[in-house]
Amino acid sequence: MNKVFPKLATIVGLTITTMLMSCYNGNKDLFPAKDGDKWGYINDNGIFVITPQYDGAGEFSEGLATVSVGDKSGFINKKGEFVINPIFDCLSTFCEGLAMACDGEKIGFINMQGEWAIYPQFDYAEDFSDGLAKAGNNGKYGVIDKNGVFVIDQVFDEIWDDGKTFSEEMIPINIDGKWGYYNKKGQMAIKPQFDYACKFSEGLACVYINGKSGFVNKEGKMVIEPQFNQSAYDYSFSDGLAAVQLNDLFGYINKDGEWVITPQFKEASPFTDGIAFVKKEPGKNIRVSNNEVCYVPAKGYLIDKTGTRISDLLFDRVGKQSEGLICVEINGKWGYVDTKGKMIIEPQFSTAGGFSDGLAFVGVGDDRNLRQSYRLGVIDKKGKFVINPQFSLISNGFTNGVAEMVTYNGDCWECYLINKSGKIIAKWVAQK
Repeated sequence: MNKVFPKLATIVGLTITTMLMSCYNGNKDLFPAKDGDKWGYINDNGIFVITPQYDGAGEFSEGLATVSVGDKSGFINKKGEFVINPIFDCLSTFCEGLAMACDGEKIGFINMQGEWAIYPQFDYAEDFSDGLAKAGNNGKYGVIDKNGVFVIDQVFDEIWDDGKTFSEEMIPINIDGKWGYYNKKGQMAIKPQFDYACKFSEGLACVYINGKSGFVNKEGKMVIEPQFNQSAYDYSFSDGLAAVQLNDLFGYINKDGEWVITPQFKEASPFTDGIAFVKKEPGKNIRVSNNEVCYVPAKGYLIDKTGTRISDLLFDRVGKQSEGLICVEINGKWGYVDTKGKMIIEPQFSTAGGFSDGLAFVGVGDDRNLRQSYRLGVIDKKGKFVINPQFSLISNGFTNGVAEMVTYNGDCWECYLINKSGKIIAKWVAQK
C-alpha cells in the first residue's frame, strides 16, 4: 500500500506529512513549523499564527490541515480550531471534499464534517481524482465513486498507477496476466488481450504483444502494428511523435506509424516543446581498479522534430526544460542552455533543477555526501546565486514565496523555511 501508512510521520524531520498529498494545490499561506517539541503554523513572515500545540502538522488543503495529538489525527481550520476532532488512526489531505481515513487496519473516506462518507472497508485506497478513486482488498483492485460503489469491480490484479486514476478517460487494467482498458463509465473499453498496456497519450496507447510493441486507439483498433522492441522506455506520443526502438536503434514515428526520423539513435527522449535529446552511441563501463567499474556516459545532443541538430554542443545528460532553459550535464557538471542550444549558464553545478518564477535550485560539492560537502542554493537565470549554497536537501520548492529546506549540522538535521531572498523565517531541529 504505497500511499497509506498508519500514523502521521516525520520525513527526515522536515514537516509532518500524511498519506501522499497528490491533491495539494499549492495555494499555501500558512506553513507547518516546529517550536520545541510542538508544531504550529507560521505565515510568510515567520510569525506563528497558530500556536505550537500539536505533535504533528501537515499542509493545508481545501482549507483544512491534518494535525496529530498523541497517536490520533484530526483536521483544523486556519484559525487553529478543530473542525474534525483527532480520533483517526491516520488521515490524508482532502481531495475533492473527501479524505482517506483509517480505522484500525481498514481505510475509508470522511467528508469535511468528519462523517464517514465511505465506511472503512479497503486494504488499499488512493485519493479521488475527477470523482473516482482506486481501491481494493486482498490483492484485487477496482475503482470507486464517491458513494463507495465500485464502478470498476475489484477483480483486477493490477491497475495502472501513475498518480492519476484515468488518462484521457481510459485506465489500463490487468486480469489473469492480460492487460486491457476500462473507461470512466465503468465499461470494458478494450478487452484484456495484451502482455502489457501503457496509458493513453494524444489519443493512442502503446501495447505489447509477444515481445513487440504497437499502438491502439480508444476503440481498441491496432492503428500501428506491433513491430517495435519491447522496452523500458516511455513510448507515449508527445508533440505528435513517439520515440520507438527497432533493431536496437531508436527513431521517431508519427501517428500513422510513418518514420519521421529514421532509427539511428542508441538513446532517444520524448519531445518536449519541439526538442528531444538523443545519443548515437551507448555508454561504456570502464574498469578503474580490480574492484571498481566506472560507467562513462556517451555524449548526446538536442534535435528538433525534423531530426536536425539545434546546436553543436554535446551533453552527457539532459534534465528538465522550463521557462525557456534546459538543464544539461557536461563532464559531470550541470548548466543550462536555451531552446536553441546556446549555453546560457556554464556547467558548474553538481545538480540542477528546473526554473520556476525565474529561480532554480542547484547543488555544489559531492551530491553523494549530503552530511558534509554537498550544499544547495538558488540561482537566477543569469546563473548568479541569489541564495548561497548552504542547505543539504529540499523538502518543497517555493510555494507562495516560501521553500522548505534541510541542513545536516554536525549531529542533527536542521529544518528551515526560507523566502526568495534567502531570509530564514523559521528554523527547528528535526532529528538528533
